[in-house]
Amino acid sequence: MSAGDIDDKVEPPMVFHNAMRNNASFHAYIERAWRLKPVRSFFIPWGAGISDDGETVYISYDIQTVVDGVECENALVRHETTEWALRHFLGIGDDYSADPSGHRIANGIEFDRVRALLGYDNIDIYREVIDEQVLRDERIDFSGKPIPRDLALYPYESDDDVRARIMGEMFNDRSVEEWEKLHPTFSFRQDESDLPDDRLTRDCFLYLDPKPPNNQFAQCNTCRDWIVNDRCYIHRPDDEVPGSASCGLYVHGSPLKDGTPIGAVTPEQSGLVDREVRCENCHWGGPGNYTCALYELLNHLMPSTFNLDERIDPYGCCNAQKPRDNFNR
Repeated sequence: MSAGDIDDKVEPPMVFHNAMRNNASFHAYIERAWRLKPVRSFFIPWGAGISDDGETVYISYDIQTVVDGVECENALVRHETTEWALRHFLGIGDDYSADPSGHRIANGIEFDRVRALLGYDNIDIYREVIDEQVLRDERIDFSGKPIPRDLALYPYESDDDVRARIMGEMFNDRSVEEWEKLHPTFSFRQDESDLPDDRLTRDCFLYLDPKPPNNQFAQCNTCRDWIVNDRCYIHRPDDEVPGSASCGLYVHGSPLKDGTPIGAVTPEQSGLVDREVRCENCHWGGPGNYTCALYELLNHLMPSTFNLDERIDPYGCCNAQKPRDNFNR
C-alpha cells in the first residue's frame, strides 16, 4: 500500500537500519526485493500492493508513476517490500490499526527514493501526483476489475466485508485472464474421459443436508448420542454438553433420555463448540444463500485438487463452518 489516503506519516528509519545490520534474512530480502520489477496489469484497490509471499509487487494499471519526466515506480516497490519485510521478519505492523509503524517506516523509505530520483525539494510534487491517484483508487468500485489472487490484504485483515468483496473479484473473468497470463496452467490434451476423477469432493468436509427440525439441525439436541441432562454418550462423564452445542461427530437422531457416557473422545478431539453451526450462520454461507463461497473459492483456486458441489442448503452444515462475525458476501 503506497503512502496515500490512509497514512502518509513518516517514522525514523532506525528500526530499518538496525534490521539491515543485525538480521541477515531481512537484509538479503531487501537487497533483492528492492530491485523487483512491478507487475502492472492488475487493479489494486489501494494503488499498490504486494503478494502474500513478498515476491511480487503490484502497481495498479491506472497509476501513473512518471513524475516530472522521471519514472518513480521503484519508490513504490521499495515501500511495498519494506513494509512486507518489517511484518514478515520483525513482526512490525502485523496489526495495522494498532501498529502503523511498519507502514510509516516504509513511507520514509519510499520518500527517500523519490528524493534520490527527483531531487530533495520535489517530494511534494511526487505526493501531489501519486496521492491523488491512490485516493481515487481507494474510492472506486472495483467490481469486474482484475485483482491478483495472491494480493496481501493488509491493512484490511479485520474488515470482513472488504476482504470478501476483494477475494470474490480475484476470480472474475478479467482476474482469471490476467492471472493465467502470469501463471499459465498446462494440461495434457489427451482424452481423459475414461480416467478416474480422484479430486476431493465436499465429503472431505462432511457436508450434511438438513433434516427436521431444520432450525435445530446439527445441534446436539437433535443428535442420537446426546443425553438430555447435558451429557453425551461418546464424551466423558464429566464433560458438560449443552443441547445448543455441536461437534464433528454429529449423527442426526432422537436424543437419549438417559445413559452413561463412555468417554470415547474429549471435546478437543471432537471439535465441540457451543454455537449454531448451520450454513445460515457460517462465514462462507449465510441465510438465503444456496452456494458456499468456500467451495467456490477452492474450486477456482485448486481445480486439480477439488471438485466440490457448491450447492448447499442454508440449514445444512459441514466441518468447515466458521462463525459469521457480521460477514457479508
